[in-house]
Amino acid sequence: MEFQLGCCGLNCNECPIFIATSNNDDSLRQKTLVEWSKLYADFLPKPLEPSDMNCTGCHSQNLFVGCISCSIRKCCGEKNLNNCGDCAEFDSCEMLNGFFSFGYQKAKENLECVRASR
Repeated sequence: MEFQLGCCGLNCNECPIFIATSNNDDSLRQKTLVEWSKLYADFLPKPLEPSDMNCTGCHSQNLFVGCISCSIRKCCGEKNLNNCGDCAEFDSCEMLNGFFSFGYQKAKENLECVRASR
């Protein structure tokens, strides 16, 4: 499986929904459904369903329902960027820094690697 980086810097290859979709693994989908139903309960407009547990990454049309309205993904699309590591506003972006403040340090490190490789 090829390394796939989301707009926010998360490694899609580590996401259980991406893995379940790639491997057509219904047991992993169900396990993630149970776990993420609790995790995202306050953020989603409706309870998660099995059909929501599919994703082939940020740059596809087949997205996890929680990522469809992602403001980071939307911003990258509007700026025609692969990910936030390519953005001139990377260091000062309140949206991105807010995301990192939720403990997504690995995503930040991934994007810093993108920036370093430019």
